[in-house]
Amino acid sequence: MIVYRVFGAFFFGAVDKLETALKRAGQEPDVLILRMRKVLAMDATGLNALEDLHEKLRAKGKHLILSGPHAQPLFAMDRAGFLDQLGRENVCAHIDAALGRAAEILAFKSKKDGAGGHLEPPDRNDRSAVAKD
Repeated sequence: MIVYRVFGAFFFGAVDKLETALKRAGQEPDVLILRMRKVLAMDATGLNALEDLHEKLRAKGKHLILSGPHAQPLFAMDRAGFLDQLGRENVCAHIDAALGRAAEILAFKSKKDGAGGHLEPPDRNDRSAVAKD
């Protein structure tokens, strides 16, 4: 699991820098948490890049969790249908909830790896919130 803090406006370049940092790290984590409490704005290019990142992670069996998104980015993601794509249980009010969600995913993944077959982590809609991180 890796936690990245994102500051300022979330545009295309922010995701590009994030992907570059992940490549430099040498491997993608099973769970990536984006701590967004200091992101006040997101435009369409940032949203598109975030959707692409989520798809790349998902294709590899990895997970994305958002922590503490503000109202404008949250509204933009919701209006575009991204929150449903991501799974609302993967949008957490604060970092503690995001870390808890990551622990659930990792525990489930470890059980699944021992049992075989394809399963999805449990939904936890009670973790979805708009509150700030």
